[in-house]
Amino acid sequence: LEIGYDLLLVDFLLQHSLARQILFHAKPFPTYVSDATIPDVHEMISYLRVCDAENVRDLGRRLQDYLDNGRLNLKADFYWVSPLAGWDMPDGLRDELGQADLLISKGDANYRRWLGDRHWEPDLPIDRPLAYRPAPLLLMRVLKAEMVVGLESGKAQRMDHDHPGWMSNGTWGVIQFVN
Repeated sequence: LEIGYDLLLVDFLLQHSLARQILFHAKPFPTYVSDATIPDVHEMISYLRVCDAENVRDLGRRLQDYLDNGRLNLKADFYWVSPLAGWDMPDGLRDELGQADLLISKGDANYRRWLGDRHWEPDLPIDRPLAYRPAPLLLMRVLKAEMVVGLESGKAQRMDHDHPGWMSNGTWGVIQFVN
């Protein structure tokens, strides 16, 4: 299901000319149930292209066209399944990502990777631990671990009081942009 949402976002960005080209980084092999590999992306697009619903088939055809004309490119890099923090990213990948106008990073594990899976103060401005980022970065994450930055002062304490376990129960999320 998650890869379907990822591909809907790809389609939206390309169909509405919000992006000229997208480089979709997949995992070389899954480490979590929801991790997508390049064969998974192709399989999902193939599935969408033969779906009973016409609008879903149209989505599948558009996605295949994006692949065929180079507007959507797929890549797998072993960095994404390594234990390395964001600041330990290999130079070649950092250079490649640095060419992007915008990086979109989804998921709890990726969020934690960007922040070194360390426990920062929740109200620490997010641009401080991410000063090394190679390009503007949009982070989207459902909270599944007790680690977050960039919250307004006092927000974490209010959430702890009003919603115990909020940082790890998978109910809450954040969308954060670092320019």
